[in-house]
Amino acid sequence: GGSALPEGTVDEERFRSQLQNRVSQDAKPQDWFETYMSAVSVCLSGSPIDQDIRLVEKSVENFEYVAELLRMFPNARFVHILRSPYSNLVSLRSFLPHQRLQRMVMTIHDSFYYAVKNSRLTDAYCKVHYEDLVAKTEHAVRRIADALALSFERTLLTPTSLGVPWEGNSTEVDSFEGVSAERLGTWKARINPLEIHLINQILGDRLDEFGYDRVTPESSYLWPMSEEDPKDY
Repeated sequence: GGSALPEGTVDEERFRSQLQNRVSQDAKPQDWFETYMSAVSVCLSGSPIDQDIRLVEKSVENFEYVAELLRMFPNARFVHILRSPYSNLVSLRSFLPHQRLQRMVMTIHDSFYYAVKNSRLTDAYCKVHYEDLVAKTEHAVRRIADALALSFERTLLTPTSLGVPWEGNSTEVDSFEGVSAERLGTWKARINPLEIHLINQILGDRLDEFGYDRVTPESSYLWPMSEEDPKDY
């Protein structure tokens, strides 16, 4: 994760001019994608993408379109970051209201579902646990570099944004240097019995399959969640 691009980083007028009249309406999807990425490159660096550059696109929803991406780019390689469903749900709930709890759980379910499905589509699909990425960073990054056929460099262990050092991997604490695992277990004090119940009910098999320990709620999931008003309940 990371913050949005700093203001003024992208020249929007230059971006639009790069896209205009570059591809025809009947162009293939990969032509549109490559043109778009080239326009982004021009905006950021002033230079178009040459043939020796690797394109990297990071969007969470990409795991739903691996089959289509493979048809566009047969040599594509994929990295899928998986996180403990309990921890992931607590993180999502920080940004979304209680009424969307079921939708949040299904979003996590889909991530694990496609991790299994996509691994059957291609051998170039690397699954990495978020917990390993922040607690065993070098080991996890070496795995990723190997999966992407990249040589490992120490610079890969330092978070950056557009080549500039980035202060940390958490949106909930003060800035810090590098990758930190200090908040890996904080979800345990924040998760509600209903959330535990839903994860166990909907993702129980995935917990076992991916090596995540099941959590047993300490009280009934029928009680209102913390900060849940009567109307939501």
